[in-house]
Amino acid sequence: MVRDGEAVTVQSQIVTAFSTWLEKDEQQRVLWPSTIRLSADHFENLQRHAVPLDEYHLAALSHSAMALDMYAWLAHAAAAVQSTGAALLAFRLAESSGRSTYV
Repeated sequence: MVRDGEAVTVQSQIVTAFSTWLEKDEQQRVLWPSTIRLSADHFENLQRHAVPLDEYHLAALSHSAMALDMYAWLAHAAAAVQSTGAALLAFRLAESSGRSTYV
């Protein structure tokens, strides 16, 4: 991270706690905890760099976790390109970022 022209090393913890109270079902594994508490730094960063996502697009892509991730990533990348004037997006990075792990 660069702050005021100086490189700054930051120790960042995104999630500070989570809890779950889902009923046990032998047919279904728990995929995600019921609540997640974000660190204050991460939450403030999300608010500063929020990118709006169209609810119509989210609904249309709701059948695929990978499609939702790619839509969110591309919306964020497009906003970054627009704000910085950068001309290149690393689509190969997105393509190789665990696409085989999506269900």
